[in-house]
Amino acid sequence: MSEKLPLLMEPEQLQDHLDDPTFLVVDLSQSSVHAELHIPGAVHIDYRSIVAGHGNTGGLLPDEEVLSQVLSNIGLKPEYHVVAYDDEGEARPHAFCGPWRFLVLTAIPC
Repeated sequence: MSEKLPLLMEPEQLQDHLDDPTFLVVDLSQSSVHAELHIPGAVHIDYRSIVAGHGNTGGLLPDEEVLSQVLSNIGLKPEYHVVAYDDEGEARPHAFCGPWRFLVLTAIPC
């Protein structure tokens, strides 16, 4: 994958890359939605596995061990371009990809 890809993709743009082995499509929808309808080849992640909470504060990054296990389970590699989506208005993909742009995982072009 040598072309510069946009941070946000339209469905038509993604369609052109579904056969690209360096693309990892991550579905953060509800399990029931993923079971019925998802982008071909997408891997499902339960959103609750990528966020943590402490007391009344939610939406935090999970411990490094937990996040590492989740990413390992989906086969994520640094050379992959990750495309994440959900069924609830795009807040979950931001929670999945957003923080990485500022953390040690910057090698992963989310």
